[in-house]
Amino acid sequence: MGTAVIASLLTSMLWIATHLAAMHIRPARNRMAAMAKSYLLSLPVLLVLIALLNHCDWLVSALNRGEDPLLSWFYSLLLQLLFFFLFVECFYHIERSVTLRLLVEIQALPREKSVIGVIMKDYSVDDMIRRRLDDMARNDFVRKAGQSWVLSPKGETMAKFMSFSCWIFQSKPQNERL
Repeated sequence: MGTAVIASLLTSMLWIATHLAAMHIRPARNRMAAMAKSYLLSLPVLLVLIALLNHCDWLVSALNRGEDPLLSWFYSLLLQLLFFFLFVECFYHIERSVTLRLLVEIQALPREKSVIGVIMKDYSVDDMIRRRLDDMARNDFVRKAGQSWVLSPKGETMAKFMSFSCWIFQSKPQNERL
């Protein structure tokens, strides 16, 4: 399992660094798709790296402690997938977090300007909802039908999945946590 951990960790660091550099050079419109593509492009690198590591007999015997070498392939692919989901989770908590955005904005304001009115001028609830709906429409989760917003098949699937997830984990949607 040691070779699997080393291979997946090195490959994950490589694809994450490459992805972040690419986003600084040329930001993608759909960041989730860009993350998925960079992850998929890293899989051949992982397979080559695990093959190279498994080819070193002294390393395999020291790190895998008698395990079947085929397990290192399974573990490395599994760990790579888990690192991908960890990165996606961290990315979306940072990118979409209103709390973190508020903290950074308050830090940037002079102390006498950090009153609620100045802070709230950029946080119109109507504008936030409108931007979020526009973002969901661009990503084909919703569409406008006259004056109403309706779920697309993709949005319907996601809504059902989220409802099921909330039920399984007994968690509340964000609006019910307040």
